[in-house]
Amino acid sequence: EDALAGIAEPVLSLENVVELLSGLTGFSQYFKGFPQGEIEALASHICVVRVAARARVFKAGERATFLALVLSGGLVTDLPGRLPVPCEAGALVGHADLFLSGARPADVYTTADTVLAVLAYHELAAIYLMDPLFGIKVLRMAGYAAVDDLQRAL
Repeated sequence: EDALAGIAEPVLSLENVVELLSGLTGFSQYFKGFPQGEIEALASHICVVRVAARARVFKAGERATFLALVLSGGLVTDLPGRLPVPCEAGALVGHADLFLSGARPADVYTTADTVLAVLAYHELAAIYLMDPLFGIKVLRMAGYAAVDDLQRAL
């Protein structure tokens, strides 16, 4: 995705992305309930990238264009006036921006060399057009993560 240009390098082939996503169903609280056919369909819309330690992944105020699932490494969210929020493997980031203003609310940095599964927002639309029920299921994953964030903030 454009926001990652210059800081991220693609690391996996489509076959490897399918294998990786299949394994996620065992440890990510958001990535569950996807049968193999849906995993294969989703894999064709995801780009897995490696980002070096201490790189900024999101910049506060920039237009949000993608969400990402942390596969390894970690991120930290720097919200103004709040303590930094760590995001470890299995965490979904960039999801709330789908439902809010469309601008990133905070800077997000990698805490170590990090691997992300990136899903561009325009790919969500393509998934929905391909299969509306599947598209809603993927959006629901983002919605669950946003609700969890709100509950933790209370």
